[in-house]
Formats: sequence, C-alpha cells, structure tokens
Amino acid sequence: MNGERMILAVASDIAGVVRGKAFLASERERRLQRGIGLAPANSQITCFDIIANTPFGALGDLLLIPDEAAEVEVDFDDGLPPEHFMIGDIVNLDGTVWDCCSRSILKAAIRRLETVAGLEITAAFEHEFQLKGDTHVLGQAYGARDFATHRGFAELLMSAIRACNLTPDTFMKEYGACQYEVTIAPESALRAADGALIVREMTHAVARRHGHEATFTPLRDTAGVGNGVHIHFSLSRDGKPVSHDATRPGELSEVAGSFAAGIARHMASIVAFTAPSAVSYLRLTPHRWSAAFNNLGYRDREAGLRICPVTGRDPAAIANQFNLEYRAADASA
Repeated sequence: MNGERMILAVASDIAGVVRGKAFLASERERRLQRGIGLAPANSQITCFDIIANTPFGALGDLLLIPDEAAEVEVDFDDGLPPEHFMIGDIVNLDGTVWDCCSRSILKAAIRRLETVAGLEITAAFEHEFQLKGDTHVLGQAYGARDFATHRGFAELLMSAIRACNLTPDTFMKEYGACQYEVTIAPESALRAADGALIVREMTHAVARRHGHEATFTPLRDTAGVGNGVHIHFSLSRDGKPVSHDATRPGELSEVAGSFAAGIARHMASIVAFTAPSAVSYLRLTPHRWSAAFNNLGYRDREAGLRICPVTGRDPAAIANQFNLEYRAADASA
C-alpha cells in the first residue's frame, strides 16, 4: 500500500521552531482558501516543548493559511517521501491578521518602510550549524580535508536549495568542531526571511539522509564556538541601490547611515528578539567573533553591525554589492 501524499503547512514561531499541521495533498486548493486550524497557545510552546505562561490558555481558534508562493517540494529520489511544505500566515477566523503572526509582522514592517521612507530591503542570511553524530577532526577549521569528507552533504544541500527556487551561494567548513556555514544569494525582504526557514529545513533534511542531525543552537559547547545567523541587508529606492556613498564616512549614504544609527540606538532592545535564548548570551561575548559590542564597525567581525567589504571595481558594481551585516542574531529567533 502506498501512503497518501500530504503537505505540511508551517510557520516559524518566536522560539525559532518550525511548527505546523499536515493536510492531504488532494485538498490543496481548499486549504489555500480555508487554511488549517491552530490554537493561539501553540505560539507559546518553548523549544523544550513546554507551554510558557500565555494569555490565551485553552481558549481561542486561529487559521494557518498556506502561501503557494512559499511552497517547497523537493524529491531527493532516494525512496523516502519528498520534503513538501508551505509556509503560511496565521489569521483570525474572520481572515484578519493575527497580532502574533511573525510573518505578518514582517509584511507590515516592509509596508511601513516603503510608506515612510520609500525604501525596500534586500537581504541574505548566513547560517552556521553543527552536525551531531559527526567525528571532529582536529586541525580542520576551514579545512579542505573536512570539506572533501562532506562534499556529498554540501552538494546535495546546494541542489536542494536550488530546487526550492533559491540561489545557493557558498558552503564552508567553519572554525568550530563539526561546524559549517551555508549561504544563499540576496532576495527581497519577505523572500529572504522565507529562505532562511527553507535553508534550515533543507539542512535538516539532508543531514538526516547522511545519518547526522543538524543543530543551529547558538552554543552547543561552552568551551567551543557558537552558531550565528548573520543578516546582510541593503536599501534600495525604486529598484536602485541607495546604501553607498563614497564621499561619506564608512561610505554609508545618508539614508543608510540613519538606518544604521537607528539599529545602534535600539540594539539593546532588538537583541531580545534576534538573540532571545539564554544560550544566546553565552555566544555574544568578546573574542568569539560574534557580536559582543553595540557598535557600527568597518569590516569588523565583532561589531553588532558591520559595514561589509565589496569586490566590485566600477561604481555600479560597488553600489549593488554594498551592504550592512547585523551579527547579533541566531537561530533561536
């Protein structure tokens, strides 16, 4: 007997965990309109599967509406079921936005930025992770030999990312024990955030197929290095990049400088969302190349916000590449 195909409708919650409910693939069109039921208290489940103190209790009902623009279906052709899920928005029963839907909050922020400043954000996420069950080889930080050992994993992950209509960029053996980094090319703000979720889920899927378990925890070993999620972003107006100005300090344009100043001013509060776990602050300490300081650094990997280097030569290439990197984030966000 063959199993009946199912699609998982998912959302990323405030604990950084992708949660959802599956429905029959044959009901896809109906679920795109009517969604699938959720309880408000689900948003308060911690990463330890405990429901934290919640104002909702046992009351209330919500709908998770899958977004067909954020559908992922990847068949690894290995005899296992395909990875098939759709990222969605959480709404009230009348279809209005639920206040605690993280994806809807992002959409509202994107609209506000465009309305107030006429700006759009292009972003890319760097994910660091470690493989449980792997054997640490001493002396292989950034090592070619370790990469050769895991070439099959890396190449399958890149293929899976491309199958999700994202553009894979780089993969490397990172500094830490059994630690790696994967990046994708920049996307528009919402697609970049969806892409961050997709990359993590594809990494888990590929790790399972290679007999490992991937972890994006901010810090797995207090004596080791941590895993960050570095967020690169640039500003544009009417499709033209506006972050770069070679005549200004740090080569930041006036509007990008104001944007960076706002982040620096509010970073002490922002980290409550971007580094929300207790373990996050074991990583955010000096001399870890994390982000121990609330400052704007010129190509400084310990700064909370970094002005990144560019490789372009002509002004147009520089303007397109020029970006800021927010480093005080991890995958528990």
